[in-house]
Amino acid sequence: MTHQTSTAPRTTVTRHQTSDRRRGATIAILLTALVLSALPGAATARTLQVCETCRHTTIQSAVDASSSGDQIEIEPGTYNERVTIDQAGSLVLYAESGRVTVDASGYDTALEILDPDAIVALIDLTLKDADGMAGLVNLGHLTLVTVYVTGNSGDFGGILNTGSLVTHNNSVIAGNVATALGSAGGLNNFAWVDLWNTTITGNQGHEGGGFKTSGYSRVTVFSSSISLNLASSMGGGYFNSSSLALVDIKPSSSFSGNSASYCDTYYDVEQSPDCVD
Repeated sequence: MTHQTSTAPRTTVTRHQTSDRRRGATIAILLTALVLSALPGAATARTLQVCETCRHTTIQSAVDASSSGDQIEIEPGTYNERVTIDQAGSLVLYAESGRVTVDASGYDTALEILDPDAIVALIDLTLKDADGMAGLVNLGHLTLVTVYVTGNSGDFGGILNTGSLVTHNNSVIAGNVATALGSAGGLNNFAWVDLWNTTITGNQGHEGGGFKTSGYSRVTVFSSSISLNLASSMGGGYFNSSSLALVDIKPSSSFSGNSASYCDTYYDVEQSPDCVD
């Protein structure tokens, strides 16, 4: 089912909620953490629905109507839009069942969080086909649960992070291309990132095929796979551009098949002569 952007109001109807213990438990845990750190007023949290027959037929419409502590439940399908979250406070966006795809064809990013005091969780979403900036731009505090960032092309490829970012539960960053010199294909980090059970694969960039960290920043990689990424300069797997940045790769993570055009044992995880393991 494909949804086009629309601002036309629809009448809200009562809808049967699909039982899903895993999703329910995940949302409950995230909401507890988010609400505890959110702005006052979270006790009045609501669930806003997005569907063809709902009051909100686009994700952006529901975001614009939301307050701190709210949840946005989205009917599975494809939504051709750019989603902008530019208010402080906590917000959870999740697929009602199955997956929700934000198809950013015609936009420079699929989803952007612009307020540094925003506390956001995304669950079971795919962010794809942005062209210009990045598939995902985060200036706030963001948790990704089973989120796919795929097929985006722009200055910063898949993800640009200047806030805090945590990925969980088989999230995937794949097939993204960074077009700007000095950028990584999959993830560009200028602050704080924890990657848990995450796959970064098939991305292409200049400095860093998989990811790059810059400035006073940190990336910690837990039980994740970084593979088959390509850098046209250095850092097939990742590129650390700053003496102030920390990259902590836990033994449970793996690197394989990443490649770079120029070899440097400081910047490349793979140590073989041709920078391909």
